[in-house]
Amino acid sequence: MRLKQKTVILLVLCAILPLSVGSLAAFLSARQTMRAEVFAQLAETTGYTLKNLETRLAGHLTDLLAWSQLRVMQDVLLEDDAGEITLAISNLQKQYPDFRAVLVSDQNGRVVAATDEIFKGTEIGESSLFGDASSGAMHISRYGSNGIVDGDTMTFALPIRADYDSDTTIGAIVGVIDWDRIAQDLARAQVAAGPQSADRVLFLQDMTTNAMLFLSDADTANLWRVTTSELGGHSDATYGKLNEVQTGGQTFLLTTAESEGNGRFPNPNWIMHAAVSTDVAYTGISRLADTYIVVGIVAVFGSLILGWFAANGVVGPIMLMRMVTGKLAGGDMQVQIPGGDRADEIGEMARSLEQIRAVGVMAARAQSSLDDASSPMMIVDVDGTVLFANKTMTALAEKLAAELGGELRGFADGVLTGNAFDTLHNVEPMQVERLMNLDQPASARMVAGGCTIDLTASPVFNEAGERLGAVVEWADMTGEVAVE
Repeated sequence: MRLKQKTVILLVLCAILPLSVGSLAAFLSARQTMRAEVFAQLAETTGYTLKNLETRLAGHLTDLLAWSQLRVMQDVLLEDDAGEITLAISNLQKQYPDFRAVLVSDQNGRVVAATDEIFKGTEIGESSLFGDASSGAMHISRYGSNGIVDGDTMTFALPIRADYDSDTTIGAIVGVIDWDRIAQDLARAQVAAGPQSADRVLFLQDMTTNAMLFLSDADTANLWRVTTSELGGHSDATYGKLNEVQTGGQTFLLTTAESEGNGRFPNPNWIMHAAVSTDVAYTGISRLADTYIVVGIVAVFGSLILGWFAANGVVGPIMLMRMVTGKLAGGDMQVQIPGGDRADEIGEMARSLEQIRAVGVMAARAQSSLDDASSPMMIVDVDGTVLFANKTMTALAEKLAAELGGELRGFADGVLTGNAFDTLHNVEPMQVERLMNLDQPASARMVAGGCTIDLTASPVFNEAGERLGAVVEWADMTGEVAVE
């Protein structure tokens, strides 16, 4: 039997089925599916955004520690009379604009160098940040004003130790993080696959001080207050769940993530909420319900009369979709996909193909972005084979091939992709057996062929939590080590 005849029979059978029951079941199922999808999107937003923020701040803390160990910092003993500390920290601030200001004080708490001349000579000896740093400890202030630099900031302070005695503190280096820049980046985070607005809200709260660190929209401040009141703020019952909160005549679906700390950056005791109004979350479901009603009525009264014509209208687009699918499978992402505006299964198929194409385009762009990244990176699969190396990594391998090729045979032929990762290094912590058991980023330093290279490996998992491999970032530290 031809497809056309089968289609006519199917349409007739569908007309006599209890469409109302089927439509209701489909509606409820779609609503449940949409709810699960919204939860996944919101959970990803809170978890990913908060983790990235902690990673970012941990990186700045590591940067500040590295700066405190620069040889030029020993000039604090001479009160930076030659201005070399000022020049160094000014150049570093230009490279790391998250720092609103960087100050260096002597062992008495007097600022002898700063990125802004206005702070030079300032006495910080009585401050807690200097007290911690001068005693050899790390100081991390909470969000807010630090009494030194105007505006909302976070302040890090670390000791500067003497070259002649690492137990002797000769000063302190203070890094003031510009929270406005942090907030601007938080404002760009997507909530439920859309930009932040009064219906798509992201907010970050300090549970120690109960301070609001970030809020998408000032008009949604009441949502934060209701959330804190109804969900109990730091209650474990809110984490890993999709909660409903009502305020101002609206219902919001909301998820929560809590901070964990990252490396040297201790847990700041923050929580992040992401919320989307049900009006926005279920927009597609409402349209789907209307479509089911219309399609049901038309199917009952018109299927017998229009069945043959409907078959012609179904078979043709299906054959066209088969052709389009073949082109997409062949890598043609420019192919036109017809039928996206249809309100039937052909339209759903077209929109699904549009999504497949969009995912393919996004994947290509992601690889292109990684390939153009300034840091040397490679991707290693679970078997320890190098699947991809970006341009910067390839350039680094070519640059160091002569030095490393004698000791590491993976560099001998100048080709990274397809090589076993263990042939490219000589450090035990980076052996594939250990690499594929990482739960969080790990770093190690490799010395080979007169070169010093820092390796940072980060595990990669899919949405199901299955390990896919690891991303390894390479940093040639040979010059820095030589300077030290």
